[in-house]
Amino acid sequence: MKFLKLGSKGNLVEQWQYFLIGEEYYLVNATATFDESTHMATVQFQRMCGLSPDGVIGPATMKKAKDFGFLIEEFEDKDEFKVKVTNDMNSYNWPAVPDFRTLSSDKTEDLFGEIKFKALSNGNIKITNRWDKKHIKRIKVSQLNKLGQRWGHDDGYILFHKKGEDQMKALWDAWEKEGLLRYVTDWCCSYSPRFIRGSKTRLSNHAFGTAFDINIRANGLGKVPPKVGDKGSLRLLVPLANKFGFFWGGHYRKRKDGMHFELAKLF
Repeated sequence: MKFLKLGSKGNLVEQWQYFLIGEEYYLVNATATFDESTHMATVQFQRMCGLSPDGVIGPATMKKAKDFGFLIEEFEDKDEFKVKVTNDMNSYNWPAVPDFRTLSSDKTEDLFGEIKFKALSNGNIKITNRWDKKHIKRIKVSQLNKLGQRWGHDDGYILFHKKGEDQMKALWDAWEKEGLLRYVTDWCCSYSPRFIRGSKTRLSNHAFGTAFDINIRANGLGKVPPKVGDKGSLRLLVPLANKFGFFWGGHYRKRKDGMHFELAKLF
């Protein structure tokens, strides 16, 4: 591997920048150019790890980064990516809303089972009918191990509704095949027994194990999701998510939730 340093350019630099962003060096932007902010963040990372803080990524720095979960995704060059950014994508209206919508509460229960629960004071719930034992499954999404983030999953294993296992795995396989994993900076969660944020009556899709959140730092609840090319944007990932039956929270009519994808069609 070539040493990366101030002035270096290319896909490997961009992957390193996404790794730094995932490690909460928020002044870094994924530009594929090893700029001053990338240099400074690299120096801070080296100091934290007890390495020589020269800002140059050589074998020792790379070895330590791999201990933090950094994995290099090899590409010959950017031209091999099948998803091309065109002028029409540079809009808050792109991509278009798909021809399906989110599921109603009744339809969600019909498809995924009725959850009986007791409300807790912190917005979470306690399931009382053992619904989770019947429907929630531990599945592996191997791509999570390539995000440079160790928390939030167990070596790629997550909890998800068993009916959505195949679609969930197929979606992440497709994102990887199309070269889109580089746009995923962080993973938050999938199954979480709780209400929708701000509600005391309606269960979240996370409670059914049919939703997941990514790029949470750049996609705050209630904010307009970043456009293509902006830090943390997920818009390029949405068309494939729709293809596999997932609805994007950035397409909500009211309160936007750009980090959120939920299963709305079963195949």
